[in-house]
Amino acid sequence: KGVKESIHLLLSDPNEKVRIAAVRAAASLSMTSTVPDLLLKLDQDTRYVQSVVLEALSALDAPTAIDALIDRLGSTNYWIRSLALSALAHQDPEGFWLLLSGLGQDRDWQVRASLADRLGAMNGSKPLQRLLRMADDPDSRVRASALSALARFQSNELTSLFIKHLTAQDPYERLAAAKSIAEQGNTGGAKALEEAFHLEKSEEPSIKAEMLEALALLIPDSANSLAESSLADPNYLVRLKATSILRKNSQKYLMPQPLTTKENVSTFLSYVNPPYSPQAFIHSNRGDTIEVELFILDAPMTVRNFINLSRTGFYNGLRVHKVIPNRFIQIGDPRGDGKGGPGYTIRSEINERPIMRGTLAMANRGKDQSGSQFFITHLPQPNLDGRFTVFGQVTSGMNTVDRIEPGDFIERIDIWDGFTPPHRAP
Repeated sequence: KGVKESIHLLLSDPNEKVRIAAVRAAASLSMTSTVPDLLLKLDQDTRYVQSVVLEALSALDAPTAIDALIDRLGSTNYWIRSLALSALAHQDPEGFWLLLSGLGQDRDWQVRASLADRLGAMNGSKPLQRLLRMADDPDSRVRASALSALARFQSNELTSLFIKHLTAQDPYERLAAAKSIAEQGNTGGAKALEEAFHLEKSEEPSIKAEMLEALALLIPDSANSLAESSLADPNYLVRLKATSILRKNSQKYLMPQPLTTKENVSTFLSYVNPPYSPQAFIHSNRGDTIEVELFILDAPMTVRNFINLSRTGFYNGLRVHKVIPNRFIQIGDPRGDGKGGPGYTIRSEINERPIMRGTLAMANRGKDQSGSQFFITHLPQPNLDGRFTVFGQVTSGMNTVDRIEPGDFIERIDIWDGFTPPHRAP
């Protein structure tokens, strides 16, 4: 009782971060008594608090929230519309379908992709039929989300649909189809999936590796021969995956051919013994700048990669694709859906730097699988220590980090290293 009373009080705390934590605590404890206070926050609080309130309303039973949620579907912010749709699906399942039929197709692909994810968690013929239509969406990112969601349904027409998308133009759409075939366990798609694996030529190194993993799941009896033939693949992640499959199936200790570089040690000497600590200046579309010290001694190859991408203008115009209030913002995906990268991966450089408020760390899909995506933390995240390459710390501009929302973008990143003038976008 004392904890719940405290949560009620903390919902009105002057500190935004405390209010966010209180909203999440109320949802985790199923405190429906907080619903009136939460609905007030949809009108009166910051966007970050509004977003976690909408997430809470996707978990709490709150029929009185339905009208307020419908109102949010008219928001100009796709983040809010996505969260409101998800909450409505929970609060009013029947009315949700009537609402969808009247809404038509949302103008932003992010909302449509989020809807596909939500439909994948639902049961019945209605979500299935809607997802089948979404598999033909004009945007490949939505199609990929729809295909992944469809893997959770059973229907005779799905295997042929997945096979069709194995030849899609977008590599992540092809991968979604491949993983869906494997997840359903329908060996009728095995031949097409194996052909797609051998034909895969994407510059994104994770695509072919994850296709091999899907094949090993679908046809484990043939996995060893596929893995054996992949040990010499020029793609390091494919070699790594092949080694993992052979270790698991044959119980033999194998090591993949190492990730190689065409550069010699002298290329990196200036990075491991720098006369100055390089600084990055991240200019946002809000007109503010986030100043960062780069930890070149702790993560020299990561810092080098970040500097090179910044100076070539890779980050210019890229949107912030992920924001989790009180946790982090994530940047650096040219696709905008959290899957893209620069077309290569770099080594992990796990160091002893803790992940504190304002820490820069590389996102990854696993060891040695970072590229261009990085995150900046709102608060310390000790649960992430030792799992991600920490390569910088915000020294000025955390107030900007605390206001950034999905859809905001980087205008450019300037680098100062004491020698080379900062890159300036034309």
